[in-house]
Amino acid sequence: PLTKGFGTSGSLDPYRQVNSIEAFRSSGRARDACAPCAARVSLAPPSARDPEAEAAPRGTEWTREARAEAHAPFAAGAGAAQPRPAPATANPNPTHPKATMDPDELYTLRNHFYVGNYQLAISEATNLSRLPAQLKTERDEYLYRSYIALGQPRLVIGEVGDGADTPVSLQAVKLLARYVSAPESKDMCLLTLDEWLKDASTANNPTLQLVAATIFMREDDVAKAIQAIHLGTTLEQVALMVQIFLKMDRPDLAKHQLRIMQQADEDASLTQLAAAWIGTYEGGAKVSEAAYTLEELMDKFGRSILLLNATAAAKMRGGLTEEAETLLTEALDKGPNHEDTLINMICASYQTGKPRDATQRYITTLRATAPEHPFVKRLATLEAAFDRVSAQLTVS
Repeated sequence: PLTKGFGTSGSLDPYRQVNSIEAFRSSGRARDACAPCAARVSLAPPSARDPEAEAAPRGTEWTREARAEAHAPFAAGAGAAQPRPAPATANPNPTHPKATMDPDELYTLRNHFYVGNYQLAISEATNLSRLPAQLKTERDEYLYRSYIALGQPRLVIGEVGDGADTPVSLQAVKLLARYVSAPESKDMCLLTLDEWLKDASTANNPTLQLVAATIFMREDDVAKAIQAIHLGTTLEQVALMVQIFLKMDRPDLAKHQLRIMQQADEDASLTQLAAAWIGTYEGGAKVSEAAYTLEELMDKFGRSILLLNATAAAKMRGGLTEEAETLLTEALDKGPNHEDTLINMICASYQTGKPRDATQRYITTLRATAPEHPFVKRLATLEAAFDRVSAQLTVS
């Protein structure tokens, strides 16, 4: 998205999330939501699950009926899949933690993950030991998604089991880990994902839906991504829909999703991020508001790579390329091989007129560290097209 801060890798990605300006630079569209979400491994759907853990509310949620009604205009116009019936064990009226007297024990963990503080999320998850079973599963989801976001998917593959006693959500996270770590197993991961989305016992799992949408977006299959998530009921699912609609150049639909998020929790970090993504996309006066929002998030949660990239994208969109370059340099110090940072730095280098050699170094690093990244693939396609056309020309 502008690519990770605006955008799917957490990549909230994850989620992955969105912060690469490259898409805005030419056409104003947001990049794939690259944030680590979740998916799973064996072709056979799990036969036994913990109903309490699987049906537990996840942050902010709405009833499936209310969500279907909110999406009715889009579903009718876009040919989206019909709503699936809610599982019998689902809470018919889940509420956000803010609306109850009980403390949200995962509040800090969720927010660290959403804003890209993945190491802090891991530390927080490690310290959360006295939790009910349903929260332990969700805690482990954020823990393993954070490891994926930090480039350690093999740790997830090694620790999450394949047995029927492993919750769907954790097997979904493991599938995402396999997808990002082993390109040769991509087809098997996609086949497994399709099987689970068709299985009534797993299809309504929020994490599986998140992972499915994330993977489909990385496969550039927008229609299947929307089908997987458009009836989602959690704040994170709606945030991913914002990213998808921005990638489709449909800010009107993205704003509709944002209004849903604001009605649920206007002050949530994900809601603030979604508003900033839309503001960056729209440009003009909205860019200044987006940059201010992102700077406030950095003051509150720290200067994560995700937030640095999101702020840099907003700065570039507003024409403040030198300020963006300063933020990106800080992001590079934190993660020299971070995909979104490299993409944004490539764009900033072009815009500031840096020597070609300097820009080429970022491109070379990106190709070496993320050869399957959509940006790298598009760049290779354009270079091949240029070479093909130039070979047909003669100099007189």
